[in-house]
Amino acid sequence: DYEVAVEDSPQRSVKSEPRHRNDITHTTLVNQISLHVYDLISKDTMVMVPPCGCVLEVGQCFTEFNSAMQELGTGAYHVGVEINGIEYAYGAGKTPGKTGVFTCYPKRSPGYQYR
Repeated sequence: DYEVAVEDSPQRSVKSEPRHRNDITHTTLVNQISLHVYDLISKDTMVMVPPCGCVLEVGQCFTEFNSAMQELGTGAYHVGVEINGIEYAYGAGKTPGKTGVFTCYPKRSPGYQYR
């Protein structure tokens, strides 16, 4: 988690007292910003393979693969940025066929597996 001071933001304010009689009191506004990392596929994702009708647990395989790749400093991930309790991400949202920036609850990006 990172705490970043941003001027002109409508969030929590932190007031500082003047040190000398002629100093001006100022207010610094603080935002809570966190980066959340996900696997690209949730670990409970399954795919049926026609024509045999076999069901493959691709999510679990992908999670294991990504864990091994992480040891090498790489992998395939999705990220979301949480700002003041709302997570923002880019990709497929809840509406079929629509992509772009969407919001969700922190650490609960739909269709992805939080690390």
